[in-house]
Amino acid sequence: MDELREKLEALENKIDKLLKNYKELQLENTELKEKVQDLELKIEEYEKERALVVEKIESLVNRI
Repeated sequence: MDELREKLEALENKIDKLLKNYKELQLENTELKEKVQDLELKIEEYEKERALVVEKIESLVNRI
């Protein structure tokens, strides 16, 4: 009986560790998704700014 109890406790400890790891991974995943969204917004802003710069350059070239 003691042996079974020890095995059960060991399994419960493993389950607890796995649940903790799972929750940590979920949190990390959420944080990474937020970072991806932030980077996508920065890319959009960069592309808009780039388009404006290209327009300005083309305008200057056309004046020459």
